[in-house]
Amino acid sequence: MIQSLIVIVVIFAFANLMPCEAKSDAAIFGTYSDPNHPSCPRLFLPALNSTSNVDANVFGKDSTDGEGASCGEGKDEDWGPCPAMINGDKLVVDLSSKGGPSDLQGTYANNRITWSDGNYWEKEKK
Repeated sequence: MIQSLIVIVVIFAFANLMPCEAKSDAAIFGTYSDPNHPSCPRLFLPALNSTSNVDANVFGKDSTDGEGASCGEGKDEDWGPCPAMINGDKLVVDLSSKGGPSDLQGTYANNRITWSDGNYWEKEKK
């Protein structure tokens, strides 16, 4: 578990050094909280492979006790990278590798991503 967090932190630190393409709003990148998964971080990072059609990658952690269960209270499971496309304040994330939808749509505004399924992720302050 500690090794996976270290890898995520290293990726996040490295990603902050990478330039963002003009169509990707750098403000969207960072760490988010998800009310459906308390204490389970979500990381939205620029894609490191500029030759792909992916603008960003999403990483996270979920409790194996299911939705609503907090991370850190039992066994947690890391997931990602999940590819994301960004177009202005609109984004689409493919969460199929973790059992979610392949085209979850969201809108970024005021340090929050609001998802088409009714959930939202609040950006954490640095």
